[in-house]
Amino acid sequence: MKLKDLGKRFQEKFLGRKTVEEIVEKQVIEPTTDENLTPEERIERQAETIIRALTEHPEDRDVIMRRVNADSRIPQRAIDQSARKATDSPQVSANVAATIAKEASDAVTLYVIENSNLSQKDAIEVATTLKNEEAQKEGACTLLTKLYNSLKTVEQQDILSMKIQNSLVGEEMTDDVKRELYKVIAKNFAIMYHERNGAMSIYSMEKIIPLDEMMRAKMPQKIEEEYLSLLKDSEENKFDKEYVTDIFLEKIAEESSKEAKKQGESVELFSPSDLGNITDKEIEKYLDFLNKYTPALTNLTRGKIKDSLKKQDQEMYTVRQFISTVRDLPDGERGRYLRILSKLSTREMDTIAQCIESGLIGNLSKKKVKDRGQYIHAINRSIEKRQKGNNKENASTVEYKIASAKETPNVKKAKWRDEPR
Repeated sequence: MKLKDLGKRFQEKFLGRKTVEEIVEKQVIEPTTDENLTPEERIERQAETIIRALTEHPEDRDVIMRRVNADSRIPQRAIDQSARKATDSPQVSANVAATIAKEASDAVTLYVIENSNLSQKDAIEVATTLKNEEAQKEGACTLLTKLYNSLKTVEQQDILSMKIQNSLVGEEMTDDVKRELYKVIAKNFAIMYHERNGAMSIYSMEKIIPLDEMMRAKMPQKIEEEYLSLLKDSEENKFDKEYVTDIFLEKIAEESSKEAKKQGESVELFSPSDLGNITDKEIEKYLDFLNKYTPALTNLTRGKIKDSLKKQDQEMYTVRQFISTVRDLPDGERGRYLRILSKLSTREMDTIAQCIESGLIGNLSKKKVKDRGQYIHAINRSIEKRQKGNNKENASTVEYKIASAKETPNVKKAKWRDEPR
């Protein structure tokens, strides 16, 4: 074979810059030069030709798309339109949509990430092209939501950790991003607990979110909620929230003790001063775990740590804390809940608080909706029986008869004995 022919074959197989320019010119530009086209029709046709060119030359998509983006005759609107059309069309490969999205505006790039059938890896690669800080935060939320939905079986912790790290586009971790992050972590823990019959490890997750922050975010409760959603109708709820809470408390105590020994300081300096709204029993358990890893823990140090943790629990419930709690409610229900709360009387609010403190709300939440009515009915029936029994007992021992004024005898004087009979 002659050298000239070899060069021609090589050029045909591996497209050079000139060939890419020809593809853009002939397949994207020329079909849209009809002067009878309106601006909107030209945008629409260019969007179609971009998709067609990328579909027909899969091995050179990136370089073709960069050339399209650099051509002043192709406006940004045409690129954005092609990204949307590629995303919405089941006939177009998700990889074509991803290629266009890298050159699209941030809003359209987010649309592609959220609505296309991209793999987690490809979605992350597209998200890294987001330029605006707000778009990066939204992109991180979307990626975490996709990761949450993809969890079907337990992920190995170090692999999940890597996926989470890659999903955190941008440098700032906002409250919205944390909320989606907590859901991913809680769901994986719940799947682990469900699949392994209660066995659970929290190794490596603290590299992403510190364990004390997980406790403040009520991670054991979030894990329980995710676990309940995994149960089938035939399955019994075997979740032990106290056991799961102990896992977190012991790990926090172990890490605090290790750091104190490493620095040669008192463990009090490295023990979290805030573990959220934990109970007195949980505080005592945490101190016992701390004593397990720091046997020389004095009563004075124990008392200081206890006072510090209780102080957090006794602080006034601020508006900021309330907003943080309300934010965790489902988006569609948040407004309705707030309207209901605003109309409740003081007595009704007190009743709700008592139901929560007594554990009634917690027990009801673990039951299926169809079983709650029967549960409440059984409680009412039991209370009524007790009240009737008490009434009969009182009636058989003491009877009161109110006499009229005429029937009441006249008594001149009455004296009380010094001692009762």
